[in-house]
Amino acid sequence: MSDITKVREWRDTDETEPEGGWEWPAPPVCIESVVTGELRQRILARAGQAHGRVRIVESEVDGGYSEYTVETYYGLAVWLDQVGEEPMMIWGVDAEWAAENAMAAFLKWVG
Repeated sequence: MSDITKVREWRDTDETEPEGGWEWPAPPVCIESVVTGELRQRILARAGQAHGRVRIVESEVDGGYSEYTVETYYGLAVWLDQVGEEPMMIWGVDAEWAAENAMAAFLKWVG
């Protein structure tokens, strides 16, 4: 059994959200989750690692020509945290047109 537990969600900006909300395009939304169980073991094996905390960071970025022709792009990155070492991105795909494309690439990678 595997679990993906959401840890936090944030906008990728140092600015505070304006009172009336973000103008287009809004800063990217990022979601960080911790992976446990069988999926964590499969990711560690694929990365050639024996231990460490596995995190997935998803990003959602608005694009297009204007707020009327918005396209949303999805990124997904897998990070490995090991004691005494800097976090290491072990896999990632950036700016896929549909969330299914980013997730499909991840599932293909993890096998």
